[in-house]
Amino acid sequence: MLYHMLSDRSAAADLAQEAFVKAFRSLAGFRNESHFFSWLYRIVINLALNHLKARREPAISLDGLNEWANGVEETQAYRELVARESVHKDLDLGELRERLNESLQKLSKSHRAVVVLHDLEGLSHTEIAKILGCSEATSRSRLFYAHQLLQTWLADYLSP
Repeated sequence: MLYHMLSDRSAAADLAQEAFVKAFRSLAGFRNESHFFSWLYRIVINLALNHLKARREPAISLDGLNEWANGVEETQAYRELVARESVHKDLDLGELRERLNESLQKLSKSHRAVVVLHDLEGLSHTEIAKILGCSEATSRSRLFYAHQLLQTWLADYLSP
């Protein structure tokens, strides 16, 4: 998750280590008000957002998402998308990944976090809300808005 947020393996590894150290030091303060998983994700997300704020540049990369991309390639929606070949549009998966990466980088950090947590990490809105410290409605709204933006920016690849 850190790598997807930061697009930097070294920074992701450093922050993962920092997150576990911070969690260990704060373990006495864990009150079981949420799942340990959500509590730990909250620490990780906060570290990632703070790191991005310090860098002052949004970054996310889909490099290394081959496993995820292969999973996408096996879905019915992807097969239908590829089946819509036309003379004017040649869907190149590499180009699509690049455009998707560029589009994700255009999203605000909060919208990108929801997309990464929901679409890439597979978390529920309840879990995302706990991690980001917002309501479920806000999580759903951010995801909906982010999806609308992504659809607009990737319309060339989504239209028949």
